[in-house]
Amino acid sequence: QSAGEPRPHQKLTLLESLGFSVLPAVVPESEDPQDFDFARPIMDLQIGADSSCNLSNTLKVMQILVLTDLELAFIPPDVDSETASLGNRILPGVLHSLWPSSVRRALLAAKWTVARQGKDTGCTQLAELLLAIQATIDQFCCLEGDPEVESGCASTAAPAALRGSLAGDLGVFVHPALRTSTLEGRGRCVTTCSPISSDEEIFRIPRSAVLNVHSALMSRTFWPVAKHLLLKKIHADTVALVFAIVERRRAAAAAAAAANGDGGASAPWAPALLTAPTLDQELHLSTWPLEALEMLGSDELVARVKEGHASLWAICTELEESAKTMPPEVAAVYGGITFDDLLWARCLFDSRAVELSVPPPLELRCGPSEQLPKGLPELPTGSMWLRLRRPDHQDASGGAKASSSNPSDPSFVHVECPLQIASLAPAVELLNHTTNGALAAPRFDADRDSLVISTAAAQPKPGGELCLCYGALQTWEFLLHYGFCPKDNPHDRLTVSLSIPEDDPLYDAKHIVFELHGIPVDHALRPATPVKLSPWQESSSMDVDPGPGDWSLLGILSPQLFRALRILLVEDIRALGVIDVNAPPGTAIMLDLDIACLDAAEGLLGGLLENCQPLCKDKDALPIWWSQYGEVIQSFQETQHQLIMANLDAVRAARTCLASAAAARP
Repeated sequence: QSAGEPRPHQKLTLLESLGFSVLPAVVPESEDPQDFDFARPIMDLQIGADSSCNLSNTLKVMQILVLTDLELAFIPPDVDSETASLGNRILPGVLHSLWPSSVRRALLAAKWTVARQGKDTGCTQLAELLLAIQATIDQFCCLEGDPEVESGCASTAAPAALRGSLAGDLGVFVHPALRTSTLEGRGRCVTTCSPISSDEEIFRIPRSAVLNVHSALMSRTFWPVAKHLLLKKIHADTVALVFAIVERRRAAAAAAAAANGDGGASAPWAPALLTAPTLDQELHLSTWPLEALEMLGSDELVARVKEGHASLWAICTELEESAKTMPPEVAAVYGGITFDDLLWARCLFDSRAVELSVPPPLELRCGPSEQLPKGLPELPTGSMWLRLRRPDHQDASGGAKASSSNPSDPSFVHVECPLQIASLAPAVELLNHTTNGALAAPRFDADRDSLVISTAAAQPKPGGELCLCYGALQTWEFLLHYGFCPKDNPHDRLTVSLSIPEDDPLYDAKHIVFELHGIPVDHALRPATPVKLSPWQESSSMDVDPGPGDWSLLGILSPQLFRALRILLVEDIRALGVIDVNAPPGTAIMLDLDIACLDAAEGLLGGLLENCQPLCKDKDALPIWWSQYGEVIQSFQETQHQLIMANLDAVRAARTCLASAAAARP
């Protein structure tokens, strides 16, 4: 983060207003939990014999430290270091409501931090705290009750079947407690048949079984195509898409030859490519008819799909231009790429690939930066140079084979490649999503030259499904990239924009007030997600019903949204100069304006609700494509309807409370 980034200071203020004694150095400019130095505050929190209090305080601190910009927008504006009593009264309720969206980050940050400090200090109390944190993580990962084989299983394969399909020629390590199952509503997935500890590897996939731009350059048949495209400035991930398309064709030809008794060795990713859904089977939004897309009621989704199509057409044009200069033998391998080919590959990578920081194989590495040839420009952060043999210095054993360690060897050329590359790996496609997933995100272990997936979060329960957490994505993002809608998504949100009308006579003055108070134009509506395992649950202030003069009155509504409405609804320049934008809702001087703001918010949400009304279920009135896409459309609209209704209920509850206060005035 930049030196002027406000979040560290704001988080420090929140901690101090809650009564925590924290050194300023604890909140650095970086928001990465691994960059924090938590030693002092954690040791301060250990004073005392109450282990449950130690755990609660640690999780409270960690939650505040991992809050995002979006989550911080829901913190009331009048909490500062000089009003600790106000912070202790209001903040617990706000942070309690934000717990569902931040719990995973808070728990994992607490585990990593306490484990590191315990290792460095050997402190017994830290060891006990770590056990308590791990127990909480285990409980969190079982909250959703991952579908158990006994309750919803259509079929289950023995552990040996999974190991046999992956370990053989692919060389994939598979934990002996794993098996594949087909669960109702989840499809084919990985389940456990015996206990697995936390921080234990379940899959270890060697580089040779992973499809990406590196494997394209190492391929005996495709490397000339990959090299040609990279030299033509085609993006590395596009090269991987083309490689997957060409390999699928080659795998289909090999399968046909094998059926005729003339089979040969196939690539390790051939089974995954051959069994991937075709375009007419794919539920990816990019394959939907426009009428079905528009039925979702989300202009943003439709715009994103159109942008994706335009991007693929642009890639098609780039590839056509690059193919014009391919030597005949290279063009024969390439074979031509159509829009439908790219659309199939894009759907495959969006739904099944992982983006990893993968060091290139030795044959492609350039060595330390000081050994790069003179005149090679410095690359931006996140990119690196790959070293390839020039087309006019061909090698019979393959273009990636390096025969010289001289960085200035004229037979080699350097091409730019990102550090983070899209990679397809066996077994990964079997791991479904849940917010409470026990598995850590896939990572590449450079020492073992393998992609590794482990149970870094928790100890999975026997018989349960092993899941990843795909990330803090909105529901429309899950639908766009993965083709499904999670029912309970604590990270879902709707964005509403509140801009000052250009014909407003107070436009300039209101714009200044917006800037002065740091009020954004875009505001998020969040879901009313059930709260579990919150360290704020026992706070005494949680039992007090909010009333006028209390920010808690807004419930799940953003205080920033409410502040923006106050400014927008003012019609007199003198009133604009005296209103207290930061006052809690319902204070005596602001009561009438605040009621008007809630009326405006109700109208705004009512308009959004019209786009998410339940669809007609009359079979005779449904379009012909409804049988394929209707269930997903219905599911998405229901999630959006619930989100808007939760915010509408909060507005109406606050409006009723303030109306009663207004009626009670003398």
